Parts: sequence; C-alpha cells; structure tokens
Amino acid sequence: MITQLVFDISLVLMGCLLAFVSRNMDSKFGEPKQMIFSMYNIAFTGVILIVLFLAVDVEEDGKRMLQAIGIFWGTVISSAIFVLPRLMQGNGKRRVLRGTSVSGLNTQQLSGLNITSGSTGSSTAKKPICV
Repeated sequence: MITQLVFDISLVLMGCLLAFVSRNMDSKFGEPKQMIFSMYNIAFTGVILIVLFLAVDVEEDGKRMLQAIGIFWGTVISSAIFVLPRLMQGNGKRRVLRGTSVSGLNTQQLSGLNITSGSTGSSTAKKPICV
C-alpha cells in the first residue's frame, strides 16, 4: 500500500510539473490550466480519502466503496474539465442559415456573407438549416 501511495503521489507531482513547464506553450499544443486543475482535483480527492481511511474506523468494504467513489469523482471531474470547454466553444460556433429569395434566385445568408445558388424559378422551403 505504501509503494502504491508513493507511486500515485509521484504521478500527480509529475503531472503538476508537466503542467507548470508547458504553461507558456501555444494553446494548440496543450491545456496546462485544465491539466493543473485536474491534478489538483485528483490530489485533493486522494488526500481526503487518506484522511478518511486513517481517521475513521471503516471496514474493508467501506474502504473499497470510498475508493470507488473517489476514483469516480476524480475521473468524471477531470474529464469534464477537458471536454466541457470544447463543447461550449463548439456551441458558440453554430449558426443558423436563413434562406431568402431575391428576383428568382435562392440566397442563403450566413453572418453577412451571401452564398447564391443558381436554381431559378423553383420553389424551395424557407426552413432554417443548422450547421
């Protein structure tokens, strides 16, 4: 158990060191803020679990349950830290295309850009198209 604890602590410290060293890199190559917050979350969860294991007299099944909850918490929060900003960024880029008709030509407007199609005289539905 001590060997595993030392190994886990060294992995968290290496992750923090990696995040610190990569903090000035271009944002395309890494996400040091998310990485350091993720390492902090895992370290804090681990410290809380160690304190609980040492302070409270819990049977082996209870320790396994607490460890499973800690692993679940660390995994979900750490994953969400990396994924949610990307999802929120993607939702901001979605725009709705509106179809309008000008002198027999179909025109779709996207943020001030006019894209024309060459179909003349045909009646098309004017439903919004999501991209």
